[in-house]
Amino acid sequence: MQPDVILLKEGLPLMKGHGVAPLMGTMPSTRSMPIVLYGKQRQMHDTDGGRALGVSRSLSSCNGAELLDAATKTLGV
Repeated sequence: MQPDVILLKEGLPLMKGHGVAPLMGTMPSTRSMPIVLYGKQRQMHDTDGGRALGVSRSLSSCNGAELLDAATKTLGV
């Protein structure tokens, strides 16, 4: 079963979330899934409207309620 939305943390141990998002956009199993990038974010050079490529929404918070709100808005629910 696939998720409706992917919550992707910017500060991953081995790679930054803004680097993972474009890769997920190339994989058939995840290319159509919206991605919410969260956590402390730095200025990114490869952006699309201020967000990392492949990211539907981004926020600097790690607060659960704000993540849920971002996911809900991304899905249009």
